[in-house]
Amino acid sequence: MGKLSNLDVSYDSEIKNNKKCMAALILGIFSMITSLFGLGVIVGIIGLIFGLLGLKDVNQSNQIGKGKAIAGIICSLIGILLTVMFSIMVGNALVN
Repeated sequence: MGKLSNLDVSYDSEIKNNKKCMAALILGIFSMITSLFGLGVIVGIIGLIFGLLGLKDVNQSNQIGKGKAIAGIICSLIGILLTVMFSIMVGNALVN
């Protein structure tokens, strides 16, 4: 019988976490926090781009992070909307 002790199995197809998805989530949360200071739009747009790119990568390859990408997209959109709402409220307060 042959020996199996020299059998080397490599796992080249490891499932990897997508870094763009994690960046989208962090930027999305940061955009909601910075929406009070007017920076939420800029950070939110960057987070939205990372989220969409990460979601595309996850769907095309064997990676995990789809939930993080979707959460990052939603948080980025909320951060953008909060910034716009706060800007309108501040603008109305300054006019009156």
